[in-house]
Amino acid sequence: MTTDRTCDFASSNTSEMKKVTLQHLQVLETQQLPMDDFVSAQRELSRQDRRILVDWLVDVCDEYECPNEVFYLSIKLMDRFFYLRRNTSRGEFQLLAVSSFALSCKLIRGWEPSIVDLSALCEDIYSHDLIRAMQYLQLNILSFQIQLIHPLHFLDKFTRAAKCDKFSRHLSQYLCELSMLSSECQMKKPSLLAASAVYAAQKMLGIENPWTQFPGCCVEDLLIIGRQLLVLFQEQANEAHCPSSQPCDALYRKYSSASFFSVSRLLPLLF
Repeated sequence: MTTDRTCDFASSNTSEMKKVTLQHLQVLETQQLPMDDFVSAQRELSRQDRRILVDWLVDVCDEYECPNEVFYLSIKLMDRFFYLRRNTSRGEFQLLAVSSFALSCKLIRGWEPSIVDLSALCEDIYSHDLIRAMQYLQLNILSFQIQLIHPLHFLDKFTRAAKCDKFSRHLSQYLCELSMLSSECQMKKPSLLAASAVYAAQKMLGIENPWTQFPGCCVEDLLIIGRQLLVLFQEQANEAHCPSSQPCDALYRKYSSASFFSVSRLLPLLF
């Protein structure tokens, strides 16, 4: 028979394990953080180029009904390659993106689309051999270190800690994914992006006393990044309503669906 003392010990042990796990993730994210602006260091890559690649990956992940982990890891793998290999040519951009997607699928799902399907995603611009070669090159450039820390490692923990309801949780998810569009945001720790997304969601909904209990961070940090996420939120709405020749509004379309409570259509409170 389980005693109350045994239950108390198990609960205490679980709580301590969660704390240690969080601390370990924060150590890893610091080690993996780019030391400089990897986009500016590239000769042919612009911030808009990267934004288009991320937007494309949103649609690809949606087409294959991938869990959100695949989306986040695909972008982290792509960015890590850009950071470590400074002479990536424009002709390799989409090749790198599809390679990152395939590696992410294999790591997260234990499965990846066939080489024929991967080539079709790029409208058969790249041969099967080129796609395989990029995967091998990417693994070597990254020294096979492909288990990268991203905001989703923290977001669920923080939304639970903030006692978010379903609507504010979906809004937090949307803001967190929007942060992946911004190369500037990738210079911030993933845990800080996740915490800022929760904080910004609650501020946008007019919730009094929003959650600020993120360890090692002050309210000013959450406010600054939260406002950056608000700008991204407004930019997505503008892209959707006033589309350019090549709009980057895939996340807006994704989160405008009823399954996400249409949070991208929200008229947010400014802060």
